[in-house]
Amino acid sequence: MAAPLCLMAVHAHPDDEVIPTGGVLARYAAEGVTTVVVTCTDGRQGFAPGFANPGEPGHEPAAVAAVRARELEASCALLGVRHLERLGYGDSGMRGWEGNGDPTSFCNAALDEAATKVAALLAHYRPQVVVTYDERAGEGHPDHVMAHRVALAASAESGIPDKLYLSVRSAAFVEEMAAARDALGLSSPRPSGRAGRRGTPDELVTTRVDTGAYALVKQRALAAHASQLDGSPWLAFPEEVLEHLFASETFIRLDDRTGAPLPEDDLFAGLR
Repeated sequence: MAAPLCLMAVHAHPDDEVIPTGGVLARYAAEGVTTVVVTCTDGRQGFAPGFANPGEPGHEPAAVAAVRARELEASCALLGVRHLERLGYGDSGMRGWEGNGDPTSFCNAALDEAATKVAALLAHYRPQVVVTYDERAGEGHPDHVMAHRVALAASAESGIPDKLYLSVRSAAFVEEMAAARDALGLSSPRPSGRAGRRGTPDELVTTRVDTGAYALVKQRALAAHASQLDGSPWLAFPEEVLEHLFASETFIRLDDRTGAPLPEDDLFAGLR
């Protein structure tokens, strides 16, 4: 009998599970696939009430982490995630922030130590498919870069996943998102310096998964992260715009043992 299908997504912070991969997590969970989210940091460098950044009045890292832990659980429940695993490292904050130098931050963890932790989770859950960020990792966000490195090292160390994917936003999606935001006159409450990443050239995308049926589920999971996303364009788009923007999620297939031809429309192509 074939092993049950399992998808593991390795992410840096609470809310990262839904922004790039909420659609595939919801879709595959609905299809009966076991879904696992690994969140590497506690998110303590995120916004406090009023969108206060670390070091600003009202920002208490432990309180921010506690709020974000609850939000992560709510988001995963909405997406049908079967298992949530938290590595518990500290959040480094954005590139260039003071938190980058904190020795407890994930970006400063020993690669082999963190990879061994994820490899142990791979051995426990035996996912055929692992998803993480590409090497640009959120325009060089330190914790995203580390999550990318750790996921790749753990996959190589364990030899377990049959397929390894890098989640990317295609250039076409980035343009469509900007056009939709401008057409509706939407802006973000976020301070400058948290701009979105540039898109990946569409010709590099190997795998495009139809997630349109889960657009509203994804938006509800985004809304669960209210401390970070309240008032953002993600939560203001009307249903018809969401169904277009969230119609698919895109990936680059990095490793594959199945021989499934490219391009693909299923992360489990060659496995079922």
